[in-house]
Order: sequence, then structure tokens, then C-alpha cells
Amino acid sequence: MSITRVLVAGGGTLGAQSALQFALNNKKVTVYTHSVEAIERTKKRLNRFAKVYKTQDNYSAEAVDSALDGITITEKLESTLSKSDLIFECLPEDKSIKRNFFIGIQEKLRFNAIVATNSSTFLPSYFTGCFDDPTRFVAVHLANEIWSRNIAEIMPPPAPPTK
Repeated sequence: MSITRVLVAGGGTLGAQSALQFALNNKKVTVYTHSVEAIERTKKRLNRFAKVYKTQDNYSAEAVDSALDGITITEKLESTLSKSDLIFECLPEDKSIKRNFFIGIQEKLRFNAIVATNSSTFLPSYFTGCFDDPTRFVAVHLANEIWSRNIAEIMPPPAPPTK
């Protein structure tokens, strides 16, 4: 499966960094936030991180500007969810917020979409019960300042029981 469309849920520090990183790697990115006010905060964060990216050797200023221009920010989840190949959850580290989000997106997911959490405190097993098909779920922890720390911890869900 090719991942071309990414939905980043949450426009906080790591959500904004992740969105910019995905966009710089030629993905069509939409950031979902919970309100119009959060959209403005996310735009400010993205612009702040774009300035930092422009000081790095990895990307040209033109590439950063182009990536930034290509990111869509919305408070309307349903319009993007069914078109996304990857849903990258970067919501606050609150188990009930994350669980409610995962349960709420089930019916609108593309048939082969992958759902990832960027949680730094919860094991993937906390959330596998939220999914009709838990094999579509993975935990991917990116470190802050991902432009300079190009590493990820990937934790798959527990293997399904054998018959």
C-alpha cells in the first residue's frame, strides 16, 4: 500500500512537526483540530517550525514554503478521514481522549487505512480494543525536534491469537 494522504489528528507541538515532516516528504497532509481557535494556534506553530526547518541543511527554504502551503488545517474530521491512507494521532496524552477518537473514526476509515498513535506514555495494547481490526493500528513515537532527530520507535499491536 502506498501512503499518499495523511491525516494528522492534533496540531500541538508534535502534530505540527509531524505534519510538516510528512508534507516535506511529498505527502498530502491535513491537520485535524477540534476548533477554529485551534486552527489559528496550529498555523502559528507550523510557521514557527517552518522557520526552524529553513535553518537546517536537510531542506531548502523553497521546499519548506511549498510543504507549508500544501498543508490543510480543518476542524471537520469527516471530510478528510475517508480519503486518508494514514491517520497519525497526536492528541493530548489523555487515554479517554485518544480512545474516544479511535472509536469515533472506525466507521469512516478507508478499508486499508493505517491508524498510528504518537503517544509517548501509552502502550499500543491500551487502544487495540478500540479497533474492529487491531492489525491496522500501530504506535509510532517520534521525538521532539524531528527535523534533527530522524528516529522513530515503532510498536505494533499484540499479535492476534493463533487458531
